[in-house]
Amino acid sequence: MKPEETANQKKDVLPERRSILFYSSFYNAIKTLSKAKRLAMYDATMEYGFNDNMTELPLELDRIFIGIRAQLDANTYKWEKRVKQGEHGIKGAAHGSKGGRPRKKKAKNEASDPSNIDDFVLTDEMQEAMDKELKSMQETPLM
Repeated sequence: MKPEETANQKKDVLPERRSILFYSSFYNAIKTLSKAKRLAMYDATMEYGFNDNMTELPLELDRIFIGIRAQLDANTYKWEKRVKQGEHGIKGAAHGSKGGRPRKKKAKNEASDPSNIDDFVLTDEMQEAMDKELKSMQETPLM
């Protein structure tokens, strides 16, 4: 086997799925079932979502699972597309080892200069206006 073939095979192998989206619509469709049927639906959903394996289900449950399966397929398609494009940290992992942008250096006199303070300063006039507004609001009766 040529080294090029192994490299191509590694590109085609996707990482293991560690999560799936479980929508409230799935829950609402499943919650009305009996405990045994509900457990079967949860197991079938998880098995299909994580391992892409279809579970044999009775007709009643299979009808519900059709909608769930369609959404899981759409989510899997989007996930695979992002993984192949290098998202999810696979492509960016190489860039993370570079260390990022260097920190900005502050000028020594910048911290001691009072004109550089961005804090909000409440003046006496502002305080008086706020007190006046508060007093008028307290005097106005509620309907």
